[in-house]
Amino acid sequence: MTRGETMSMEELYGRLTAPARRALETLNLRTLEDLAARSEDEVAALPGIGKAAMETIRDVLAGQGLSLAPGVERPALTDPDISPDERVLSETLGASYPLYLSLLEELARREPPAIPEWRFYRDGNAWLCKVVRKKKTLFWLTPYRERFRTTFYFTGRALAALEAAGIPASYVEEFREETERVKNPPVRVIVDAPDRIGIVLNLATLKADLKQA
Repeated sequence: MTRGETMSMEELYGRLTAPARRALETLNLRTLEDLAARSEDEVAALPGIGKAAMETIRDVLAGQGLSLAPGVERPALTDPDISPDERVLSETLGASYPLYLSLLEELARREPPAIPEWRFYRDGNAWLCKVVRKKKTLFWLTPYRERFRTTFYFTGRALAALEAAGIPASYVEEFREETERVKNPPVRVIVDAPDRIGIVLNLATLKADLKQA
């Protein structure tokens, strides 16, 4: 393809693996210009988008004279003097606030319950929530505008357990790629829709049950 030829999103999808294609489809993109409006960090954080997929996306956009937007998306709560109470979280998470409440309510019903611990972390200059069951950290929760992200850390040996737990393939594939780079790869879930709550709860169960996760 020469620079003068145009390419559609469908043609880009044809160059990607199935997990990467499904990841981009969650963004409801109509054109390559829509994709170019997204940031590098946002696209790279999607489960199923690995190094090879990012290279393909960059190459395709460059061929159309486009590129992903620069910049790192910052967590929403960065003022140490404004604690994340109900009002602040409701205003920040917006339509995703009920999802946040339903997640914590479900975790609180378990025995023993999982407890959210909010704290301002100076190294990242942001409020983060550590969700703990007994003395074990299940996951970290980061609030963004209109959504939140949960991050679970597992050892590479947890790959088989993730596959057996029925976690969507895109998350498993991302974890598999990360095991080649880091000792304790993360599994990240962006929660902005009800179906993501089930994924987070499955991961929390797995993390709680594994002796060495």
